[in-house]
Amino acid sequence: MLRDLEREKRILEKIYYDRMDGYRYRLVKDADSEETRQERVQIYENRRCALSLSGNDAPEEGTITDSSTSKYTLFADPGIQLQENDVVVIRTASGPVYEGRSGRTYVVLNHGETPVKIEKSV
Repeated sequence: MLRDLEREKRILEKIYYDRMDGYRYRLVKDADSEETRQERVQIYENRRCALSLSGNDAPEEGTITDSSTSKYTLFADPGIQLQENDVVVIRTASGPVYEGRSGRTYVVLNHGETPVKIEKSV
C-alpha cells in the first residue's frame, strides 16, 4: 500500500505546473523600543503546486456593486501545510500571478488541499 501511495504522489506531482511562495505573520519584539509588531516571514519558496478554480458564483444582484466570488484550491505536496490567513503568491504556468490568503491545509495521504481566497492579481 505504501508503494501505491508513493506512486500516486509522483503522478500528482506531474500536474504541479504552478509555483508558490508562502508567508506567515509572526509577532516580533523590537529590541530598542520594546514594541511588538507583526513581521511577514517567508515559510515556503518556489514550491511546486497546482491552483484550481473550485467554484465560480454568478454576481449577486441588488447591491450597489454587483460582485462575484471565485473559490480556489491549492494542491501541493503534503509537506506544505499552510495555516489560516497565511499569504500565498502563486505564479501560474499560464502567466498570471495571484496573491491571496489561505485557509488551513487539509492533508490527504499523498497531497495537501488548501482553500485560497485570491485578493489580487500581481
